[in-house]
Amino acid sequence: MATADAPEVNTAPVVEKIYREDKRAQYFKEELTQLKQEIADEFEKIHTVLREEESKLQNEIDMNLHKIEELVNKRADRVNQLKKGLEELEQGLAHNNLTHLLADARIKIDKEIDKLLHQERLELPQIQLQCKPTNLNRYNLCKLEDKTHPYTYRHDPAMSCVSTGEKGGLTKPRGLAIDNNGIVYIADYTKSQIEVYSQDGEHINTLVDRKMREPLYLCVSADNLYVSCENRCLLRLSIGSGKRTAIIETQLHISGMCIDAEYGLIGCIWQKNRICLFDNQLDKKGEIQLNTKHHKPGVTFTADIKVTYKQELAVLFYKSSYPLQVFNREGELISCLLSQDQVGGALYFCLDSYDNILITDISAHQLKIFTPQGDLLTRIGKKGQQQGDFQTPVGVSVNQSGDVYVCDCKQNYMLQMF
Repeated sequence: MATADAPEVNTAPVVEKIYREDKRAQYFKEELTQLKQEIADEFEKIHTVLREEESKLQNEIDMNLHKIEELVNKRADRVNQLKKGLEELEQGLAHNNLTHLLADARIKIDKEIDKLLHQERLELPQIQLQCKPTNLNRYNLCKLEDKTHPYTYRHDPAMSCVSTGEKGGLTKPRGLAIDNNGIVYIADYTKSQIEVYSQDGEHINTLVDRKMREPLYLCVSADNLYVSCENRCLLRLSIGSGKRTAIIETQLHISGMCIDAEYGLIGCIWQKNRICLFDNQLDKKGEIQLNTKHHKPGVTFTADIKVTYKQELAVLFYKSSYPLQVFNREGELISCLLSQDQVGGALYFCLDSYDNILITDISAHQLKIFTPQGDLLTRIGKKGQQQGDFQTPVGVSVNQSGDVYVCDCKQNYMLQMF
């Protein structure tokens, strides 16, 4: 019996589909291989950049460590030389009974040793890490801390204060000075006398002189207290006895003062754009003209002065576009550190041992502290009548422990310590 022929199956489409799928799989395989290679190349570039940056950073660190090591070694050698010289001087002078020369030499050497050990700063270059071609911000590769300023000032409220209700109370404190022993001297404008306190605010003494009228600014040295008064009188009082040892009555209104190792006593001339130099007997021995473009006669007043660690003259101007300016020894302008936007009005300021600027802003009723470059570190206080508040802060000074003293001359009538 004959059977029908089985239908013929067409397999060509299936074979073609399998071929296309194989070809597509081969294509994706090649793409995956190429992508893996690109990723490997990119990671190799990243590792290369990281190795280069790490090498640069290590070189910078090694250079800075080498500089620090050299500085420390030089400082140690200099201190040893000074100590050895002092010992030899003591041995030599002991045989000749020249104790007064020995005392002077010891003071000078101790000051130089103190500068070498405590006041020298090393400014290192700023290191920045940059990496391309990829973004690595989410990786904390390194952290460099700013150690230019070894400490920051406290923000806590006043630890102690002296007000009108206490013994030796203040009626209108203005100028302020602190000696090396931490003793605080305050010029009471209304009572025309100097109140003396311990560093804890305990009243010690009252200094009075018949020539002292409305004292404004104070300056203290090892043995003497200098007082500048509203009646254009400049006095020198003995710290030990409180008695007047020198006086000068001048037509010039001397405001802020400071002691300089080379010039002696330096005083600002309030009405003029100049500073005066005085000898030990308070006789005027010269003037330095301050060459600044920001002084308007009759409007701007030269209020206060301090000598920086670099032996430059930092001068405070009242009602100036640039309240704090720095000059060299010849009176040439070096820089304008602060602007009127940073300090609205100030009559007093001081420098700490690192040349940080502490300035009382009477318009903002605050104590403001700036770096030696003029960058704001912190603000302390606000307008008010509680401890830690101010109503026209004026005289300011800082002791060797970093405690800050501020006089408040309106309504509060207080000395506050922070």
